[in-house]
Amino acid sequence: MSTYSGSDPMVGDYSGTVIDRSATVGGDGIGEDEAGYILTITADNDNNSVMSYADYHDNRGWGSHVTTDQTVVVGSLVNIGGSTYNVTGVAAETEIDGFAYGSNTTVSGLVRTQSGDEYTYALLAMENGKMNLYTLSAAGSVDPAFCDVDGACGQWVEVDAKGVGVFAAGAGTDIHGAEFDMWDDDGHLYYYSKGTNVTMDMTAPFDGNFDATGYVYAVDLS
Repeated sequence: MSTYSGSDPMVGDYSGTVIDRSATVGGDGIGEDEAGYILTITADNDNNSVMSYADYHDNRGWGSHVTTDQTVVVGSLVNIGGSTYNVTGVAAETEIDGFAYGSNTTVSGLVRTQSGDEYTYALLAMENGKMNLYTLSAAGSVDPAFCDVDGACGQWVEVDAKGVGVFAAGAGTDIHGAEFDMWDDDGHLYYYSKGTNVTMDMTAPFDGNFDATGYVYAVDLS
């Protein structure tokens, strides 16, 4: 963990905390029933948070495991997009990977953002196989405000998986948006959603090779 601070003539004083964390559960006890999970929750004092959850189960072991690598920033982020915006909240780079093979297995990863009453999530859940879920996530307020935006949260998402599973993403609050390109053994899949005053939940089941890239966001209006 480290801290930073500074001063900018346009935004005044700013400060933040950077947290690096890495954890793995599993990988031992071949021939034994194994299970475990990793939960992280990082929040500030303004109802902004990023949560990750990874779990696995394998009734035969075989080195199955799940790993979470994460870097989180809590506080002020200045000069985002050149010198256009300044963000106060929580931002995280999260990578969850693992595998479990057998007749009674699971391995999954979830990253969820929350800012006030808006939220987004990205989920990769495997019944059998290996997975990698990578997200760039942020939750907080933006200065200067744009079109009466009071708060916002969102994620850039990348997925690489092989096996039987499902990829899901969702959002909810005043405005949401999402766009994903997905590929499986049968070809290309495209998903797009944008709307107001509704929640969005997208699911894509797969069996075999699966890749996805895209984003999801939610915006709260004043």
